[in-house]
Amino acid sequence: MIIMSSISGREAYAGDPVYIATKWAQVGLSHALRLELLEAGIRVTIVEPGLSDTPLIRDNPKVAPWLSECEPPRAEDVASAVTCIPASRTWSPSVRS
Repeated sequence: MIIMSSISGREAYAGDPVYIATKWAQVGLSHALRLELLEAGIRVTIVEPGLSDTPLIRDNPKVAPWLSECEPPRAEDVASAVTCIPASRTWSPSVRS
């Protein structure tokens, strides 16, 4: 199981508390599911990309200026990288107790 979240689930900042709260909830959910499903052999991971070039970012006046300073990956790039996770035979979840 792969849960798509955001680095905003690890780092809080002013300006978008509801978005940040939902991402922190996804982190907690992924850790709880990982423990819950471990014995069933179901692996759970969370993907937390940083800034990605999406319409949501381009239309956000607080974030859009950063796009001129860097070349963030497109959503398609992140999705392409995520498709490699389940196929990896060396990948295993880290379990926090």
